[in-house]
Amino acid sequence: MTELTGKFALITGGSKGIGRAIALAYGKLGITVALTYMGDKDSAHDVVLEIESDGGKALAIHADVRNEASIKAMVVTARDAFGQINILVHNAGITLAKPWQQVTTDDWNTIVATNLTSAFLTTQEIVPDMVTRGWGRVIILSSVAAQLGGVIGPHLRGIKGGPDWSRARLRVGTRKDRRHGQCYSAGAD
Repeated sequence: MTELTGKFALITGGSKGIGRAIALAYGKLGITVALTYMGDKDSAHDVVLEIESDGGKALAIHADVRNEASIKAMVVTARDAFGQINILVHNAGITLAKPWQQVTTDDWNTIVATNLTSAFLTTQEIVPDMVTRGWGRVIILSSVAAQLGGVIGPHLRGIKGGPDWSRARLRVGTRKDRRHGQCYSAGAD
């Protein structure tokens, strides 16, 4: 038992990679998990089954985090299933490994919507209830591409740095109310 046992977490992009690992770890801690997926329903349901086989509770929600209406529906589905969201892990993100000179406007808009706008909109949907309840955690995953750019592309540096900026603003805006926001940068290849 931990202080997190019985809490409820929403993890965007929770069917694969880091999001999957977080979902499984949270399940083992007794945290009820709702995880989102965009295209791979089987992977999402495998994570749910693994959490449930360890005695936890989980739900997979299809969501397109590039779309505000989809984000709102995702949050409603999670709240309807479990009552409240205590922890938000914004993990959904994409990369586009091509030289910046070849990045089209459509490429740019898709990356920004997935990696940055979605973090803002999801946080905006969930944090007001955390403020009302007096407890909550927001974790936004970024990337070392925010600091380095590197082989993935310098165009990602600003986009991946966005969550770092939003986390800093979130902490200032909520610290006095005992909510916490953190941004973690995952390593790149």
